[in-house]
Amino acid sequence: MRIGASLTASTFDISGHEGYITVGLYEDGTPGEVFITMSKEGSTIGGLMDSLATLVSVALQYGVPVESLVRKFEHTRFEPSGMTRNRDIPIAKSPVDYIFRWLAMEFIDGYRANNAPERPKAKVSDSVDEDTVPASPGQHHAKVAGTGTGNVAESRLESIDPALHGKVIDTPARSRTGPAHGKAYETQAAAVLDPLSQQGRDAQSDAPPCDVCGSITVRSGTCYKCLNCGNSMGCS
Repeated sequence: MRIGASLTASTFDISGHEGYITVGLYEDGTPGEVFITMSKEGSTIGGLMDSLATLVSVALQYGVPVESLVRKFEHTRFEPSGMTRNRDIPIAKSPVDYIFRWLAMEFIDGYRANNAPERPKAKVSDSVDEDTVPASPGQHHAKVAGTGTGNVAESRLESIDPALHGKVIDTPARSRTGPAHGKAYETQAAAVLDPLSQQGRDAQSDAPPCDVCGSITVRSGTCYKCLNCGNSMGCS
């Protein structure tokens, strides 16, 4: 089978070290060749990545499954390592680790769903535009809008019961504009913060690596938790 003209490309950044991955595809969409270019031309890491790309390309063209290559090279640890700009791979242990985990997410079914960090979905509550004010028995309900002038509300109430003319009724629509309502919206906004940004804030420079997979852990109470495999360390 010949490699077609289709390409898949991506730019990555690991703690300030930028690189570019380009994958040539067979006609059936499977990878057939890989090109890896680091932004710092002539560097040692650039030469190693170029050699690795040639090795992976030869392996793919001789029929080595992508799954086998990923199992051998993912979680390889050396510098440079650290935070990335990829939401699905927030922390890379090395450029090799990042490249093969990216290949797995692009070309292995189910890998992304099983290995990408879980991100909570924002809960959107429907706002109520109008509130129903119960009238006396035998009469229809009057709808008092949450916005508008008090005269409109009073005129509607007067049409139901003249005795209500000139009286101010505290409705839920009025309370929605108070300070408590503003705090509720602030709480909802805080609940939908980007989880990756939260992970970055929780990460500490002195956090130990995970003793199971080697990922950098983050503090969780009195423990350190691994975001990659879920292992907990240092709990008393």
